[in-house]
Amino acid sequence: MAGGEYILAAVWSSQFEAIGQLALAAALGGAVGLEREHRGRAAGMRTHALVAMGCCLVMVVSTYFARLYPYPQYGQESVLRIDPARIAYGVMGGIGFLGAGAIIRAGFSVRGLTTAASIWCIAAVGLAVGVKLYTISVGATLLVMFTLYVLHYVEGQVQKRWYKKLRIVCDDRPEQIKRFADLLSERDIGVLDVSFKRDMEAQRLTITYQLRLPKREMLPLLYEYLDGEEGVYAVNLT
Repeated sequence: MAGGEYILAAVWSSQFEAIGQLALAAALGGAVGLEREHRGRAAGMRTHALVAMGCCLVMVVSTYFARLYPYPQYGQESVLRIDPARIAYGVMGGIGFLGAGAIIRAGFSVRGLTTAASIWCIAAVGLAVGVKLYTISVGATLLVMFTLYVLHYVEGQVQKRWYKKLRIVCDDRPEQIKRFADLLSERDIGVLDVSFKRDMEAQRLTITYQLRLPKREMLPLLYEYLDGEEGVYAVNLT
């Protein structure tokens, strides 16, 4: 049997193994996606499973090309260059665009960063399965699950402080800066810095406060605190 025919026979004999690799990648990706779906994220079990399986398939095809065109036969004098590792660079870069689609701005916060990170990690797991690094693939998936489940609980126990910029447009009157600063301090909101700008023609004052809030839930309440205050025309929180 010629060398090329032997390689082709070996490729055909490993097709069932490749299907098993795809199934394993899909299972690992689906396990991570199940946690995301449980938390109501848009990229859930199916998305993660497809990402992992697709990355695995791309890597399997790449390694098959390398076997079909080995370096001793197609050396430096050949224009054909087969580099199985190069495909990983392109895949991980492309997955970044998919992860960016999972990031959205919701009200006062940005959501989807963890989901984007999990998609990126599960893509790497799919590539690892594609080159038969099964132990590493399973171990990495377990670490991702540990991060999503256990560290999510630990993160919830750590008290966070939220830093925001509050801009108030009001009447240009004396003591306005101190008036609003005292109102915020009464609600345990720390004022770290303050600046202001006067509009002499409109007789209005724009005050900008750098705030430190003890709880995230207080963000929408800032509008309630300032609603109805005399001489306030606009409130903006960034």
